[in-house]
Amino acid sequence: MLIQRLAGLLCAIAVVGAAALSTAISARADDSVTASDGWVSGRVTKEEPGHNGEQTRRTKDTQPSTQSPPYYDPLDCVRPVGAGAAVDCERDLPEPASGVELLFVPPTEAEVRVALHLPDPTPRFGPDPSVNEWKMLAVGYPIWLWTDAPTELSATATHDGLSMTLRAEWTSTSFEMGDGHTVTCTKTTEYPKHPDRYGAPSPTCGYTYQKRSKPGHDYTVTASTHWRVSWATGGHSGTLTTTYAGRRMLPIGELQALIRG
Repeated sequence: MLIQRLAGLLCAIAVVGAAALSTAISARADDSVTASDGWVSGRVTKEEPGHNGEQTRRTKDTQPSTQSPPYYDPLDCVRPVGAGAAVDCERDLPEPASGVELLFVPPTEAEVRVALHLPDPTPRFGPDPSVNEWKMLAVGYPIWLWTDAPTELSATATHDGLSMTLRAEWTSTSFEMGDGHTVTCTKTTEYPKHPDRYGAPSPTCGYTYQKRSKPGHDYTVTASTHWRVSWATGGHSGTLTTTYAGRRMLPIGELQALIRG
């Protein structure tokens, strides 16, 4: 009868511990996936039975044989594993008969960290003003807009049976052109090194200024790249969004042609 009661107790602890572990993975992953300054990072932890090289045995009439950190002793109370798990020490749990020994080991924590660094969001212009003798672009000239690739990133980290995956997908970029106008693009095209035709507009994302910038006050172009980040760990998953912004000064001038008769 005693053996059956002890077996039932240990099974109950295992079930409660497994449920708490599942909840802990979900909560900790969800709370620990963050995005800031172009970095997306995730951290997930779980507590699981471990071994630090010490063992402790307890009988009805004796105390633990070591002074190690506190143990989750089912003879004292049921301690579900996981963040925020309740501890019930008021239950009337059975005591073992004299001479019955139970072996316990302290818990250890497994942890996995994974991070992604989003591409540089500094706006790119085509043609670039640095390649001409005036070091500027001109009013009325089509400008190609884009930011650095790639548009998808992913990483997976695995340790001690615990795994976590992060995936970032670029969704769009908003270009604030500095003259009061904003261009939002869900596709962009990099300006070719050897264009077939100069002055052709971008097939996906571009802009044409109608006014020159004031002397000494170039336009400030801000590119805000928008990303959707998904995470998955331990059978759980979630998503979040983040924006990474970069700026660049852009001089816009006027080109005039003089015709002499």
